[in-house]
Amino acid sequence: MPAQTLNPSLKDSIAAQLSPKALVVDPEAIKAYCTDASGLNFMPEMVVRAQTVADIQALLRMANLHRF
Repeated sequence: MPAQTLNPSLKDSIAAQLSPKALVVDPEAIKAYCTDASGLNFMPEMVVRAQTVADIQALLRMANLHRF
């Protein structure tokens, strides 16, 4: 099953609600997050590195609302 992509307006909403340094969108920086111990590779569209409890709360609210 192919991966779903995030709606551009949702990406903007995520960026607007997180701390400035919490969101990683640079493709070169994201490469470090493409694999895990399973050996599978998947290029995420963005990586969230929460800086505060508020970042986690905001991301969980959006995940519940938008079902991602």
